[in-house]
Amino acid sequence: MAPHHFPHPIDGVRFSALGTHHAKVLLAFENANREWFRRTGEDREPDFYSHKGVRNHIAELGEDHRHGRIWPLLVFSDDGELVGRANLRRLSRDRRGGSVGYRIAEHACNQGIATQALTELMELAYRTQGFRYLTATVNVDNHASQRVLEKRGFVRVRYLYRQPTLTDAWEYRHSRSVLRHWWWKLVGDN
Repeated sequence: MAPHHFPHPIDGVRFSALGTHHAKVLLAFENANREWFRRTGEDREPDFYSHKGVRNHIAELGEDHRHGRIWPLLVFSDDGELVGRANLRRLSRDRRGGSVGYRIAEHACNQGIATQALTELMELAYRTQGFRYLTATVNVDNHASQRVLEKRGFVRVRYLYRQPTLTDAWEYRHSRSVLRHWWWKLVGDN
């Protein structure tokens, strides 16, 4: 995957484009947080939790990245620990929009890392890729993630039933025009 440069470093975390060299650390991260992700409605198929499964996952994301369909990022703490993942996906039905998602390690929650990851995804989507709007889907019981989305200006738009990986979920939406209200105050118009 082509490297993505992050012009606005965020205190406490750094971001890295997912690559094949991350397979071992990604598998350890996913295994350590498997039960947490299952409880928050983000479970994966059992085959994923192996070296082969993670390598295949990275290869699939790499292929999608080469075709401009996804930007998979890893979130590292200042001391180099993998504490989360964040993805920006281009919507196939409307190339002006994208979907955001993130997974934060249980022990790293309530430290602002999800907010920082979402901010980075918004920067990538609006400034780098030129998207006009973003969507996010979150389990109805994941109140912390709902608060993160709402804090960044996402609006709850509809209730979703029986999603493939999320049961009973909310769909959120954010438009670039909403972004202008607070974003330029945050990072300036560089």
